[in-house]
Amino acid sequence: MKLSWILLLSIPLLLVACKEQKRLPPKDVPPPQTEPSAPVLTRIENAGTIRGRVTFSGQTPPAPAYIPVSRDADHCVPVEGKTLEGLPVVERRLAQIDPETKGIGDVWVSLVSVQAGKRFVPLEVDATLQPEPAEGLVLRQKNCAYEPHLMLVPVGSRLTIRSDDPIPHSVNATATTGPTFHLAFTQAGQQYSNEKTVIRKSHKNVITLSCKLGHHQMRAFVIPQHHVFSVLTNEKGEYTFSDVPPGTYKVQFWHEGWAVRHLVERKSTGTPMVTAVTYERPVKQRALVQVKPEKETTLDFAFDR
Repeated sequence: MKLSWILLLSIPLLLVACKEQKRLPPKDVPPPQTEPSAPVLTRIENAGTIRGRVTFSGQTPPAPAYIPVSRDADHCVPVEGKTLEGLPVVERRLAQIDPETKGIGDVWVSLVSVQAGKRFVPLEVDATLQPEPAEGLVLRQKNCAYEPHLMLVPVGSRLTIRSDDPIPHSVNATATTGPTFHLAFTQAGQQYSNEKTVIRKSHKNVITLSCKLGHHQMRAFVIPQHHVFSVLTNEKGEYTFSDVPPGTYKVQFWHEGWAVRHLVERKSTGTPMVTAVTYERPVKQRALVQVKPEKETTLDFAFDR
């Protein structure tokens, strides 16, 4: 009888012990690895540096573009006291040229077909896996203009597009490769950050943004950044690539273009209306550079229009 009671009392203890044993992690099994969400850098031995400046070599720097506005002019901050064909105008500077150095700002400089070195881990992921948009990657619509006008966005990042204007806008994104999108804005404070605004590996070239609601002066560029050897020149036209593997490279220089033209037609009532604004095609040039181990190489470049 005592033996039976002892066996009955032992059963709960054995069950608890079994449960505790199940909770223990298995031996010799490594913890699960998660894919890094931040850029991973690879250190290259004997790496070199490319440094240079992009300048304007022409005689007369391009003048600011004045674009007439026939819709929502009160919200678009027109130039005071200036008109074209009876319409107020907004000013757009297509060329940011430093008066002292003649350096051109906001020129996209990149190494072509980089196969090794310091670069981003490719991220071709669904946007639902990124619950928050990348910090700082915000494109605003303010006073009928895009801010910033030109921006680099790492591939795999989710861009936030926001409107601060109380008037309707329509963001139309066009690209030669990769997905395009169309976003409608009806009020201030509205924003999009979803699977449509993810910059993907299939975006090989510049993405152009424009407004299709009569705001012809609105234009911006999003540049997919596939690796870190892809930068914008500073206000003096300078750029730098560090930790570049030794070898010979093609360097691409891209500028949005220098000129803009407009077409104004008159309604039957005689009221002028802007019906088209045409921008000069972007300028793209390439040059060769040789990077030597642990040496700095200078590659300057000049645009003359």
